[in-house]
Amino acid sequence: MINKEGKDLAYWERNQLVAHLSKIYCSWLQKHPLEDNTWEDDWRNIVYIETPGGQCSWHIHDSEMCYFQHLNFRDGNDWDGHSMEEKYKRLEKRMNFIE
Repeated sequence: MINKEGKDLAYWERNQLVAHLSKIYCSWLQKHPLEDNTWEDDWRNIVYIETPGGQCSWHIHDSEMCYFQHLNFRDGNDWDGHSMEEKYKRLEKRMNFIE
């Protein structure tokens, strides 16, 4: 079982990579829809990144938003419906140069 410190470190590491990608590709922030009450309020920030393999997005905790101050918030919901599995397939496809 992962303890809170290990989980926080894993999110911090992930967010360093997401922040880096967001400086390379077209990226923005949006809020997770308020009507969806399955998300805690401090996890409603979403980073969207348009990679060459397609759109990818990650929820970012309020405490980690300092790494994304270079991005602007957009209104609305631009999510293209990708699942977590699809998101990582899109990244893998691009990394392996598989078409």
